[in-house]
This record gives sequence, structure tokens and C-alpha cells, in this order.
Amino acid sequence: MDLRDVTLPKKFRSVELQGIASRCGRAGPTVHFAAVENDFEVAFVALDFFPPPQHLFLYWLYVCVDYRGQGIGSRVLQVIEDLARQQNYSVIYLRPHPLDQLWSKELLVEWYRKRGYECVGKDCDGMEKRLVGGRTPIAGI
Repeated sequence: MDLRDVTLPKKFRSVELQGIASRCGRAGPTVHFAAVENDFEVAFVALDFFPPPQHLFLYWLYVCVDYRGQGIGSRVLQVIEDLARQQNYSVIYLRPHPLDQLWSKELLVEWYRKRGYECVGKDCDGMEKRLVGGRTPIAGI
């Protein structure tokens, strides 16, 4: 599984991911990625890279409908966590919100909890995971 930086929504090969990426804002620290496995774009990821030691913000994680239920989301999340450690982040923060009608907020919260994320704030408006094992940053990311 690799994350490929994608500058514009039309640069995605997947029409589904083009549509998702076009809905996602892109502020200064936000970078859009295609998660690629076996040369197929399987997911869209948007990350906000704030200067370490602040948190890495997982803005959006969307797995293509045809690839759901195959562990893709878990593998993408592991790649994001590895990247965060390499960049010397100690916390990943996110706000669980469904990107389509197939998932509810409650399902997302449970999915992230199973992967070590804890609720923060009222009604689990945010979630975070504390990371250990930061390494030397990768140049260019």
C-alpha cells in the first residue's frame, strides 16, 4: 500500500475518487493522496500536516465502495500512522464524519476505536491516537 500525492481531483484515475476529492477542501497544510494497492487507486486520503510536534490531522479517509470489507481502510490507516511516526508526530487527530450514506457516525467511531483511537470531546466529536516510536522525518513530505 502506497500513498501518492495528488494535486488536483482530475488527476485521480478513479472517477469515484475524483468526485470525493472535489468535495474536500484544500487549505495550506492539507495534502490529498490516492491510496494505491496493486496499481489500483483504492482510497482517498486528506491529511493536514501541522508542524511537529503538533498533531497530524486525518481530514478524510474514504475507501472506494468496490474495495470495502477487504481490510483496505485498516491498511491505509496503518500507512498514515507509519507516516506520522516518520514525521515525528506523536498524535493523530480526526473528526469522525461519514462521507456517504453507507456509514453512520456511530459505525465510524466504533471502527476507529477498534484501531486504538479514543474519543475526545462531547459526543465523540473528535478522536485521537497517541503514537510511539517517532523516527527521522522523510524529506519532501
